Amino acid sequence: MKIDPPPRPPNCGELDLPLNASSWSEEDLKDPDKFYEMIALLNAQREISDKILDAQWETKWRQDKLNEMLEAKVKPYIQDIDNVVLPEPILLKPQNQEKVFLSLCFSWV
Repeated sequence: MKIDPPPRPPNCGELDLPLNASSWSEEDLKDPDKFYEMIALLNAQREISDKILDAQWETKWRQDKLNEMLEAKVKPYIQDIDNVVLPEPILLKPQNQEKVFLSLCFSWV
């Protein structure tokens, strides 16, 4: 079964990007080659950051969806056995989110 996540919401997150227009001096921007280099680097940086944010969003959405599906499937059986519902999700989110995000970054590079 393939679960396609919805598009990433616009307010889903933001990365602190290392480059911005102020990284170049006024003299550099007067040179057409340097200006083109700046535009190319800023666009590439934005594309990469969008891919990272998309991968993070998809991972989080799939984890949440899997937890919902598992809870829906398992909840009736647990209630029948003990009349108690699990207090926490069946699949816990990784303890170190930064490690997961970094592994996502390097998996497609």
